[in-house]
Amino acid sequence: TQMRLPSQRGLCEVTFKSLTYNGMSVKKDSTGNVLSGRESNFLMHYYVSASDSLEVKYELNDGLDPRFSLLEYSLDLMENEAFTVNQRPKHTMPRPFVTTDAVIVRRSLDINALRAVNDTIMPPVNE
Repeated sequence: TQMRLPSQRGLCEVTFKSLTYNGMSVKKDSTGNVLSGRESNFLMHYYVSASDSLEVKYELNDGLDPRFSLLEYSLDLMENEAFTVNQRPKHTMPRPFVTTDAVIVRRSLDINALRAVNDTIMPPVNE
């Protein structure tokens, strides 16, 4: 899974006060923030097993409304029942290290919309 923060300009507009993945904090930079001044909206790659999960905790400056974009890859295009794909001839193989046989699903998460549903996301501790 890839996580991105969609950006309209070249410089990513979201600066984190703190950012933690599964309990591991991302180190603050020289500005005292996390990942400030980035030219990319890319945050991370995360490889999930069937029994694994990803917990992201973050703190932003007031007034920012982040929307996360997730790209989920599954390497089952040829076997996936949602698609009808002719089998590859036996003398060929998929290109290595690219997503030729991947199903890629993009999901956007609006955190404020999720907060409106009480049982979907926990409110911040200070609320």
